[in-house]
Amino acid sequence: MSATNDLIALLEDIGHRQDGLGWAARGHARRLQRLARYTRTREDQLHKLEGFSELVEALELLDSDTTNRLADLIVGAWQEAWRIDREGEAQ
Repeated sequence: MSATNDLIALLEDIGHRQDGLGWAARGHARRLQRLARYTRTREDQLHKLEGFSELVEALELLDSDTTNRLADLIVGAWQEAWRIDREGEAQ
């Protein structure tokens, strides 16, 4: 889950901010770090990705490179969640 791990790392970096955006980023990083055994289905993974609207609303606080990277990693994490579900159905 490369995109998810990269997303966690970026959220942890943003989490060093001492404002609401930092608080939201830390919460999302913790949610995504929960053990994989609790993420059995695509719905479980997608549920972890819910709530990113808090971050999206605050993106004007970030520089454009970080904003673009965050957007790309969120999309990548969603794609990984869908792939996990498809692989599970194929088994």
